Amino acid sequence: AHFNRTVRLSDDDTIFNFNTDKVDIIQNPTLEGYFYAKKAEFDLLGKGDEILAFHATGEPNVDSILKNNLDPNRTPVHGRRHGRGCYFSEFPNYSAIYGNSLIIFRVLP
Repeated sequence: AHFNRTVRLSDDDTIFNFNTDKVDIIQNPTLEGYFYAKKAEFDLLGKGDEILAFHATGEPNVDSILKNNLDPNRTPVHGRRHGRGCYFSEFPNYSAIYGNSLIIFRVLP
C-alpha cells in the first residue's frame, strides 16, 4: 500500500521510467526471520508499517547482500552524506545513480 501511494503521489512521470533486464525474487529465511522479529518489536511500539525501498549497488555485491544483508559499518563507496548507515530510496531512478543493480528491501521506519 505504501509503495502504491508513493507512485500515485509522484509528480514526476519519469521517476519510474526504468529499464529492467531481469527480476529475481530471492528469499533468505534467516534474514526474513530477523526482519519479522524486529517487526514484532516495532508493532508493539505502533511503528511496524514496512516500506518497500530500493538500494543500489554494484553487481559483484548482490550475492553477498542477499546472503548476509547490508553492513552499515562497511566503508561506503559514495560517502556518508547523511551519516553512517545504508541508504534507500522509494524511487528506483534515484537509487540507480549509485549502482547498476537494484535490490528492493522491506524496511521498517
